Amino acid sequence: MLEYTYLDLPDMFYHVNQPDINVKNIDLVNHSLMRKLDIERIEDLLEFNENTFSESYMGHQFGSPVTLGDGRAHILGERVVDGERFDIALKGSGVTKYSRNGDGRAPLEAVLKEYIYSEFLYNVNIPTTRSLAILELDEMIDRGIKKKAGVIIRVADSHIRVGTIQLAALEGKDELKKVVDYAIDRHYPYLKHHTAKYEMFFDMVVRKEAELVAKWQSIGFIHGVINTDNVLISGETIDFGPCAFLETYDPNKWYSEIDINGRYRFNNQPSIMHWNLGMLGNSLVKLFDAEEEAIAVLQKVLDRFGTYYLNHWFMLMGEKIGINNYDYMSDEDRGIVLDFLNEIEEQKLDYTDTFRKLALGTLDFRPDYGEYIPDYELMKTVNPSFIPRFHSVNAAIELALQGNYSKMHELEKFITKPYNDRVPEYLKQPTDHNFNTTCGT
Repeated sequence: MLEYTYLDLPDMFYHVNQPDINVKNIDLVNHSLMRKLDIERIEDLLEFNENTFSESYMGHQFGSPVTLGDGRAHILGERVVDGERFDIALKGSGVTKYSRNGDGRAPLEAVLKEYIYSEFLYNVNIPTTRSLAILELDEMIDRGIKKKAGVIIRVADSHIRVGTIQLAALEGKDELKKVVDYAIDRHYPYLKHHTAKYEMFFDMVVRKEAELVAKWQSIGFIHGVINTDNVLISGETIDFGPCAFLETYDPNKWYSEIDINGRYRFNNQPSIMHWNLGMLGNSLVKLFDAEEEAIAVLQKVLDRFGTYYLNHWFMLMGEKIGINNYDYMSDEDRGIVLDFLNEIEEQKLDYTDTFRKLALGTLDFRPDYGEYIPDYELMKTVNPSFIPRFHSVNAAIELALQGNYSKMHELEKFITKPYNDRVPEYLKQPTDHNFNTTCGT
C-alpha cells in the first residue's frame, strides 16, 4: 500500500520512528481525497509499520539559520496512484528525534484551521498540501492553558524543502547530490539526463515558487511564516499556522503576532520568497565544478524570479478584472490593474468582496477598461464569493472544540464551491480586519 523511496537517501535526512497517538475520534474526513488516493478507511492508515519516519532539514526562521526537523510529524509512507506519488503524513503525532524539548503535539484548533485553509486553497487552484482527515486525541496538552490535542493527516507531492537541501549542502557534495537527484527524479524526471540538470532544476523551482506567490497575492493570502523550511521544492503551500486572508485591502498588512516587524507582510511575500530561493541557490553551488561559474549561472537563474512573478501575477489579475486577451507585458494594460488596486486601497474596501462585486456587475465603480470589453463570466470563475475569514473560521473551531461540528461541516462543504454565491451571508461578510493570528504550536 505504501512505498518508502525517501529511505533510500542517507539516514542524515530522516529518522525512522513510530507515531504515538491514542485516537479518540476521527472528526473530519476528506472523502474526495480518499477516493483520489484509493484509500477505503482512515483506520487502515493508522496501522503503522516499521518504516514510518520523520524528516530532518534546516530553516532560515525570520532570516536566521536553525537546524530543524519534523518535531511533531511522521511520514507514514508514499502512496502511488496512476503514476503519481504522494507523501501521507501525520502532524501532531508525538515526540521525534527533532522535537527540541517539545511535546510533539498540535492543538486540535490548529489542525482544524489547516484543514479549512489548505482545502480552500486547493479549490481556488493554488498548489498546496492537502488535508485527508482530522483526528482528535484522547489527550489534553499544556499551552499555558489545557487544550485538546489533534492530528492532521496531510498529503503532499513530497515534503522536500529548501531547508532539506540547505542541510545537505552543510554536510557535503555527495549528500547534496543524492538529495537533489532524488528531488529531480521525483518532481522533474524530464531533467534527469539534461546536460545542465542542476541549473534547470533551480530554474524550475524558481518558476514554481514565483508563480505560487503570484497566486497567493492574487487571492489575498498571507502565509505568515515563509521560512526556508516552509518552502517545498514541489511548489506547494505548506504550514498554515499564522496564515490569514486580506480583508480590507492594505498591501502592508500582516496578522501574525510573532512577526514583530512585519517581515512576512502581504506585499513583502514575493521578496521573501526570492530571498529564500537565494538560499537554495547558495546551497546548489557545490554541485558545479567551478564555483565562480556556478555562482554566475545560479544568479542568472535567480534573477528571472521577478519576471516570472510579475508576468504570472499580472496575467492572474487581468483575469480577475475580466480581460480575456490582457497583455501582461504591456505597461498600459498593467496600469489598468494597478490603478484599480489603488482605488480599492484608497477607499479601504474589502479585497475579496470588491472583486466579487465587480464580477457580478454590482460594484459602483470599475477599472478603466478603455477599448476592452470585460468578460463577466471569466471574472465569476476566478474571483471567489468568499474566503475563510478569521471570524468565521474561529467561530466554527470554537464550536468544534465543544463537540459541535455543524459549522465546520458547513465550512467544509462550501470551501469546495468557492465561486458559488449561494453561501451563508456570514461567510461573505467583511469584518474588522484588526486581528492577530498565532502559529498554533
